[in-house]
Amino acid sequence: RRRWCLTPLDADVDGAGASVAIADQTVDGDETRRPPLLTAACPGGDWLGVRADSGVRNGGQWYFEVVVDVPDGANRDADVDARIGWATASAGLRLGAADGHGFGFGAGRTADRPPNYGCRLRPGDVVGAALDLDSGLALFSVNGAEQGQAYSLNRDLRAETFFPAGCARNGANLRWNFGDDPAQPLRHLPAARGARPAWRPLTNAPDNPRAWRLNHHDVTGPGLALGPDGASAQGRLGFAGRASAPPKASE
Repeated sequence: RRRWCLTPLDADVDGAGASVAIADQTVDGDETRRPPLLTAACPGGDWLGVRADSGVRNGGQWYFEVVVDVPDGANRDADVDARIGWATASAGLRLGAADGHGFGFGAGRTADRPPNYGCRLRPGDVVGAALDLDSGLALFSVNGAEQGQAYSLNRDLRAETFFPAGCARNGANLRWNFGDDPAQPLRHLPAARGARPAWRPLTNAPDNPRAWRLNHHDVTGPGLALGPDGASAQGRLGFAGRASAPPKASE
């Protein structure tokens, strides 16, 4: 079974050419056990986003976690500039932009989210992202403390595929856990409560569709401008250019 991971082909680039740095991580310091790409660091002061290469759809209650942190040597008493959540294939990578397709929690104002929702994120916090595609609710937790309902998705939107997504700035780094590594179990998987069913790790999803986007790293010359949705390209007068989508991942 293919492991869930982040993909460099679906990571943000700022105007200066800096991009999200995606890497794998060791397990308990063992260099021989390196899971797929699960960490993302966002250099500079601009917001940069990243998304997983798989998503969920067709109902169910799904959950993943991200540990948010700051670079080595940074002030550990400061808030972490990061947002974690869910996005459809139509969403921009800077989670929380007013496009109606990205739903995040964390630093900065996020479209459609209650203005005073949740707590601030501090270095080392574990952010839990839960999505109920049956009822259309998106909820978040911090270190196991539930923050309440953040978003309510309409029925049409619930029919789309939702991908784990995040964005950060000022060197913040994000360490993802999709629940598919027995050596690193999810820390705060919510249990069933009352009429609410138990949430399931993403690794239990029966169908993980792949998101297709044009690849900004595979554009030749200045003659082609890619749209922010990664699904459109426009030629510039007097230039020529080419863009391609990422290759299909092997199962």
